[in-house]
Amino acid sequence: MPHSLFSVVLVGGVTAVALLTAARGAGSSNSGSQLPDRLPMADSADFALAAERAELEPGYRKRDLGLDFEGAKPNPHFYAWDVIPTWTDGLEYFAVDRRTGDVWAYFGCERVRSEELANLQARFRRRFDVPAWRVRQIEREGFPGEYC
Repeated sequence: MPHSLFSVVLVGGVTAVALLTAARGAGSSNSGSQLPDRLPMADSADFALAAERAELEPGYRKRDLGLDFEGAKPNPHFYAWDVIPTWTDGLEYFAVDRRTGDVWAYFGCERVRSEELANLQARFRRRFDVPAWRVRQIEREGFPGEYC
């Protein structure tokens, strides 16, 4: 994996963020289903963490998680995140769509769904006036990676 530009470490429920100015260069684009990439990188971290919690058993959902930003790959409309549960050696990979807030699990190639994610997505879509028909259009494009 390439060198990270953004890292988040959760300690006792408090988020500490280290952000390099180079990471702020992630701009918006009007290509790809004609919807601008408006989801800020820092906000997309919440989406990746919510996706990981959605895949955990209830007893583990309140535990600390590590988070590592991997950049805008494999597609410039997505932020790639590694989520590391602090109590295990496992590592999860997620792609967060900057246009819609949808989150895709890298392994399994499926969109992650949960109540927490739905709430985050609804707030994001209202804030930036993302129409439901455009979300459905982009969702039909499917997983952004080359492995599916």
